Amino acid sequence: MGLAATLLAVPAAVALPGTAGAGARATYVVVYSGSAEAGRAALATLGATVEAENTEIGVATVTSTDAEFIAKAAKQPALVGAAADEPIGYAPEPGAAGASGVGGVSAIAKEKADSRAGGAIAPERGRPGSGDEPLASLQWDMRMIGATPTGSYRQQPGSKKVLVGVIDTGIDGSHPDIAPNFSKGLSRNFVTDIPVDPVSGEEMDGPCEYDSCVDPVDHDDEGHGTHVASTIASPINGLGLAGVAPGVTLVNIRA
Repeated sequence: MGLAATLLAVPAAVALPGTAGAGARATYVVVYSGSAEAGRAALATLGATVEAENTEIGVATVTSTDAEFIAKAAKQPALVGAAADEPIGYAPEPGAAGASGVGGVSAIAKEKADSRAGGAIAPERGRPGSGDEPLASLQWDMRMIGATPTGSYRQQPGSKKVLVGVIDTGIDGSHPDIAPNFSKGLSRNFVTDIPVDPVSGEEMDGPCEYDSCVDPVDHDDEGHGTHVASTIASPINGLGLAGVAPGVTLVNIRA
């Protein structure tokens, strides 16, 4: 999660993303192996332009017209490497038409329908007949570790007898790409929401959604726990995406 999360902290560069063709300027994300100074020097040697930089984590967004930039960056001792800075999708703005939140289905259903209809976004989605989920082609992380229909899923997708506890902000058990593998009966919430700090008077959790201030075991206050649960065990159900072990049982252990 570290590198994937930290890359979000780097502002997008102004150039068009993708791999450069002959003379075309493209945008790349580069990771320094040591100091930022050494990394910049290596990039200067390659003729790349630094557009944005996060020196605390050693990541930069750069542009280059060299079609071989990625290969050349991999040979620089001061750089871990480079990757094309390409968008993989977007989330609807809150309140926008079709945006129904973490537990909603309309946006997901639209993605599925568009994919099947062969619309403009279909080439970026799952390949018909491949056994992939509709959004599998956007899951670069799963492809990197071989969690695919021809990889680990074929060997061992996981068993319902295996219980995986997620200690996080909760799990939205109503989410259509979580529900088939979620056990509400085994889940527990050990947390009582605290609306206001009794000492400082400052807001902590905010107004309680439920009278007891104890959320149900299938509720997620922040969404992070649902995201983690999805990465672990979203089922293979032809709806959205699949997790690392799409056959196991998810248990919410909110602490």
